[in-house]
Amino acid sequence: MSKEISRRDLLIKGGALAATGALVTAGGLSLTGLAEAAKKEDGGYPYPYKKMNPQKSAEIAYNNWYKNFCAYGAASGIIIPQRNLVGGQWNSFPIMSVKFGEGGVQGWGTLCGTLLGASVAISLAAGHEGEPMINDLMDWYGSTMQPVFEPAKPRAQFKNKTMSNSPLCHISVGKWMQAENKGLKSPERKDRCARLAASVAYQSAVMLNAWADGKYKPAYSGKQSDCGITSQNNCTECHGDNIPNTI
Repeated sequence: MSKEISRRDLLIKGGALAATGALVTAGGLSLTGLAEAAKKEDGGYPYPYKKMNPQKSAEIAYNNWYKNFCAYGAASGIIIPQRNLVGGQWNSFPIMSVKFGEGGVQGWGTLCGTLLGASVAISLAAGHEGEPMINDLMDWYGSTMQPVFEPAKPRAQFKNKTMSNSPLCHISVGKWMQAENKGLKSPERKDRCARLAASVAYQSAVMLNAWADGKYKPAYSGKQSDCGITSQNNCTECHGDNIPNTI
């Protein structure tokens, strides 16, 4: 009797262990596949990335500004080289989806479209690891005499470079227009913005290449919260007497 009970217990326990093992195995497979499933749902985000030539990125961005303006130009300077180097998901991403960023988002003069387009491309390549790069790009944009890029065959000539101290389109463009004494529809202003798209694409490619080599180190450590809310700290670039008076 005791032997029968022991045997029965053994069978019951063995079955329970087998069932538990099956559940653990199934659960393990689910957990293992969770990240892959999530990645598949996000279209394989982030995309595989290969180092590229920043100069070529800039040239693509410069020429494509004249097709679909700033956000498209800057994004294409990263995405098109990756299409050639990697293919895959890069081929299916619609660059036209960021065209709305032109003129600071449909002409509202907010975030410069070059920053919007480049930030999307950086995010596609590096995912969450791209966030410090985007932060650095925003700071670099506003603290550098722009545009940096000099095209081999410029479509217009102008003299001035300006420092915006802001990532906003209307401040960045307005300061340059005031310095150059040119209107919004002038060939010079258009070429300035095309060169700016190229400059931003070039800088983005430099950072992404350093990241791919494991050598990227965030440069900007400032916190934009002095006003008690996530924001810029240079409010007087938009409010007060510093607003550029354009022609």
